[in-house]
Amino acid sequence: MSINFLNKTYTIILLLFSIGNFSCEKVATDKMTLEGYVRTHGTNDPIGNIIISVDAIKPGEGMGIITSGKRERLGQTTTNASGYYKFNLKIFEQAERLSFKINDNLQNAGYHGNFFDRDLSQFNRNGKNNFDFILSKTELLTVHFKNALPVSDEDYFQYTCVDWGTGYSKFDKVKTVNCGTVKLNEAYRWVGKDVCGIETIETSADAYTVVHWFVIKNGIEKSFKDSVFVKEGIPNDFFYQLLEKAHVSLLVFA
Repeated sequence: MSINFLNKTYTIILLLFSIGNFSCEKVATDKMTLEGYVRTHGTNDPIGNIIISVDAIKPGEGMGIITSGKRERLGQTTTNASGYYKFNLKIFEQAERLSFKINDNLQNAGYHGNFFDRDLSQFNRNGKNNFDFILSKTELLTVHFKNALPVSDEDYFQYTCVDWGTGYSKFDKVKTVNCGTVKLNEAYRWVGKDVCGIETIETSADAYTVVHWFVIKNGIEKSFKDSVFVKEGIPNDFFYQLLEKAHVSLLVFA
């Protein structure tokens, strides 16, 4: 047997061994089915035309921050008229969590968006899974405020709203009416005697919206809080709600 023949045979064996090793290094994946419904908070009605996306995540170093880790988009789908969705997912082996975004950019106007993570240990990574999502509808709330007993040009007023619906809304100001001479400044505060305004904001329907406001007069700081249940399909006024309940509007700050 010639030396050249042995060299050729050895080369072929090494090549086959290398190919075999390469094929063994492919990353294994789990195949998982995820299906369910998107429903309305409170009424449980199905919501169609909601976009859902899902990512698989391998966390990076430190406090779960995904900087040196890995995130991979697994899929995106849209609910049908019955609110039903379904994913067939291939998940990379080292993934530890699934990250969901539901109506993320508020494409379906009239509903909140939502996002959250779930540990993969809560799912059957090689089988069927049922998982439903809940979203709140949006509604308009009109907030009235007035400096009833002005003291000086240093009178200070600021307010914020927090809703208790499921998901998040834009909290956009749909309409602003200024009935006083003091204008809202860049820091979202009113400073002066003649503060009076009406603002209409988008918030959660069929849920409580909490209103916080902060007042400074004569150097004395005071903070207040109250809530209003915002109903779907009817005018919702924080000022009038409080008048009916307590015979005085707490946003008329004295």
